[in-house]
Amino acid sequence: MNQNFKYFKILGIDPASDQNIIKKAYRKMAMHYHPDKNPSDDAQSKFIEVTEAYEILSGIQRNVGPQVKGKSSAQARQDQIRKAKARYKKMRDSEKEKDAEYYKKITSGWRWKTFKGLAIYSLIFGILLITDYFVTGKQKAVSDIENYSHLPKTIAFDGELFQILEPRYWEGDFPPVQMNYGLFFNDLKSVSVIDEPINVHQNAWPSDHKILSQLFENYDSKEFYSYGSVYYIFPFFQICLFLPFLLLRYKRPTINFSIGRLVAIWIIFPSVIYLSFSSGRIFELFGLL
Repeated sequence: MNQNFKYFKILGIDPASDQNIIKKAYRKMAMHYHPDKNPSDDAQSKFIEVTEAYEILSGIQRNVGPQVKGKSSAQARQDQIRKAKARYKKMRDSEKEKDAEYYKKITSGWRWKTFKGLAIYSLIFGILLITDYFVTGKQKAVSDIENYSHLPKTIAFDGELFQILEPRYWEGDFPPVQMNYGLFFNDLKSVSVIDEPINVHQNAWPSDHKILSQLFENYDSKEFYSYGSVYYIFPFFQICLFLPFLLLRYKRPTINFSIGRLVAIWIIFPSVIYLSFSSGRIFELFGLL
């Protein structure tokens, strides 16, 4: 290992690094010093040096062979450059071949069919969430406000939390609140609070839901979204749900496609499945349809 220390130093990595690290370091340095990109004499020498270091550390050759007799130093140098370029090209071709095999594997068979199904489902789910954001289903007006004392200026309904920072709402009796539910999933997505001074029986709010609802028809109100729900971060989360479907349309053997696919599999699809079944959303949808 000690005799190879200088080769690790040439590649700029620690001794005893595994083959993946060695190959990654070589690929980075060879790309930088490749004669086709950097024609200077220093770059050519460095290109030969890093290629020899890679070959020795990867076990392709045990040591660097002597120059062939009868050849001038210029000819020997050209031979070294040619061999180094051939080694680099062979490695790149091998990587491209492996990438092509991997791309074919992930875009065919049951894996790709499953991905396509989940991508379409994710797209539909995202469209329904966007529709729920803009279209309100049932509404319910209440005057009995539950305030979480450990969360300042926060009210709670149906397990959802709504932070209302404006001080005017907390001066005296809290105004009536109308709960707004989504059309498809019946989520409590937001609450509307009367946003102007009113006097109903000297601020003794009526308890009847229909009478309270009339207040929201006659007075301006302000809407607040639950900061623990997907509606609070609209439209960022909803747009992310379109990513898997875009990957279907723009399928390419690129690193961006591979990264996007992994994001879809490990983050987007689990999130969609969890949200579909939590709070019975999927059952609410089928009940509506």
